[in-house]
Amino acid sequence: MDNPYAAHLRATDLDRTKIASLIDRAYAEGQLNSLEHDERESAAMTAATRGDLLEL
Repeated sequence: MDNPYAAHLRATDLDRTKIASLIDRAYAEGQLNSLEHDERESAAMTAATRGDLLEL
């Protein structure tokens, strides 16, 4: 696979968990407020493709 984060590929549970962890860290560092955190966390956990995750 040339690009492991090709936007059209289905997201795996591990992909979703990794992005959720980054979102949590951004919140802890003050880069996101609680509403932004909650919205992005929810979007990460329901993302269908890796492209959906990259947008977060």
